[in-house]
Amino acid sequence: MVENRSSLFGIIAIIIGASGLGLGTYSIVNFQLVEGPQGLPGDDGQDAPGGLLVGILDPDNGETVSGSVTIEAIVYGSEDYTISVLRNGTEIGTSIPMAWDTTSIGDGWWNITVILTDTVSENVVQDQVLTYVKNVDIEAPIVTIYDPSENDILAGNITIRALVQDQSEYTLQVLINDKLNATSVPYIWDSSKVNDGWYNITVIAIDDDGNIGIESIFVYISNEVSIKAYIKLRMTDYQTVNTGHTVQFNYTIVSYKMNRVGNGVSLESGKTYRIEAALNIYHGAAGGFLGYQLHNGNSFFGSVAYSQYPGGDTSFGFIANILEFYTPFTDMVITVRITDDNIGLGQINPHFNTYFIVMEL
Repeated sequence: MVENRSSLFGIIAIIIGASGLGLGTYSIVNFQLVEGPQGLPGDDGQDAPGGLLVGILDPDNGETVSGSVTIEAIVYGSEDYTISVLRNGTEIGTSIPMAWDTTSIGDGWWNITVILTDTVSENVVQDQVLTYVKNVDIEAPIVTIYDPSENDILAGNITIRALVQDQSEYTLQVLINDKLNATSVPYIWDSSKVNDGWYNITVIAIDDDGNIGIESIFVYISNEVSIKAYIKLRMTDYQTVNTGHTVQFNYTIVSYKMNRVGNGVSLESGKTYRIEAALNIYHGAAGGFLGYQLHNGNSFFGSVAYSQYPGGDTSFGFIANILEFYTPFTDMVITVRITDDNIGLGQINPHFNTYFIVMEL
């Protein structure tokens, strides 16, 4: 303990500075000299033993605190004393002022005790308060969807399961294509009530402090047609094309048991595939059009699809897409090629309706 010499009456200020959250300010009560009778009545109306007294002024007993806290105590009846400040029975300070950062300890109930020892008479007095530490949580919940998995092909009743990790209480939202379907997991989704296609499953957790955690996956619903494998490609940039050019589908969005080879998709002999592709024209000659068709490495096959440019500096055009069911006679890589270019210096827009999808049935 460190000895502290003061005049007859003083204020002990154990000061914690203002926190970054603005939860407190520096507060110092100036030293005062007071004349009066020896002994200061306590709560029971009796003088403190030996005329020595210490009383915690702030925080109040039962108060909830956070961040930086100012603890103040009044000392009376001695000029020569030592002081000790304890937190849950462990000494945390022997000098005035001292710092107590509540963010360095866990949330919960904490006992603050101030002990005063007269160095002449060796009389000891103390006061204590019970405070509840509750610091603001700034950590977002960690959300993990573990069933189903990303890019799964699903049908019928689907059980959505997720794990949420957070130090606070939280509320939950389960969204399918941005529509709220449930507020708890596990959740059973009847996919037979929706059309086949891609669906986005999102689980959102919002804790009591307003922090938000999100996990989102895509799944393919196939209730009408059984799908064994699939792949979806797109372009990463605008492409200027002419007749005979292969469209640069150079990025795989999703895939399951199928592979992209260059700008195309690898097919196996004897298997049946559903093939779909679409191109979007950007900045072509007014009224121009673009024809495109599937190619198996040796020749074109299937029907030709056309996109037409309506004109204008910012216009884009799309009319129809390729849709074919195809069973190759040998292993091959199929691509999308331009069969008829009438858009001048126009380009293919990689966004909106530009894609290449192959599914094994």
